[in-house]
Amino acid sequence: MKEENVTTVARNSKLLPLSKIVSTSKFQKISYHSDNIGSLALEDENISYTSTGTLIDFLTRMIVLNDNNALGISLRGLAEMANKQQKAEYLYKAAMFKTLTKDTEIDELNDDVFNLGLDICAWEQAIRGGHYVSPQAYPNETTIIHYKIMLKRAKAYLEKIGNIIRTGYVSATKNGLISGDGDYLSPDTLIDFKVSKFTTMQPNWVRQLFLYRVLLRDELVSPDQIKKLMIYNPRRDEGFLLDLTQINPNILDFVKTQAEKRSLY
Repeated sequence: MKEENVTTVARNSKLLPLSKIVSTSKFQKISYHSDNIGSLALEDENISYTSTGTLIDFLTRMIVLNDNNALGISLRGLAEMANKQQKAEYLYKAAMFKTLTKDTEIDELNDDVFNLGLDICAWEQAIRGGHYVSPQAYPNETTIIHYKIMLKRAKAYLEKIGNIIRTGYVSATKNGLISGDGDYLSPDTLIDFKVSKFTTMQPNWVRQLFLYRVLLRDELVSPDQIKKLMIYNPRRDEGFLLDLTQINPNILDFVKTQAEKRSLY
């Protein structure tokens, strides 16, 4: 079998039917009300939703959490796919990004921060998608305004959660042929960011969270320590929460068994 990403496997409703896991309605919806702005319209932005999601996650780690490991995935893409000139350009842009964001409040971020962030994240998307595509556009004024609002919401949310002990954790099958990079771990909660216009929990998100949980490989947190699964959406300032202690533990075994079987074929 060729390698697959957890996100791709999570789209497979035949492999992981929600009737054998949990329905989307089992997740509790939470509104955080960090501001009075409401949902941010995707249609008013000029950057694709996939690039926006990758960028907001990267900016949250770098600017809100001061996590230099946020460069890790893009550096992997760079090492495997870039030529000498591209590597030199990346290193220059990464250094510029760090200089422009050091000790800078979110509202004061220069537009170049978001442009450089997209350039860096293109290599993160390359390692996940299998090929590199340079950014075809950079954020316009409205998009940057939205990005700053989402970053402030992410900051407020993470302050409420507290004690994030891992960013960019890894989940994988025993043979490593199905793997994924998740977003955040607290001592008992697995958290994934979704910069989405959806107002309800999505089936693919359910499967993705369960796969991240049962395939978790981390020296700080074992899968059994994770008692809650959570989505946070900074576009809508909303979350979805599932308490795993309230479900049949056989569900977790089913998801893990299905994933491991899938990785063999």
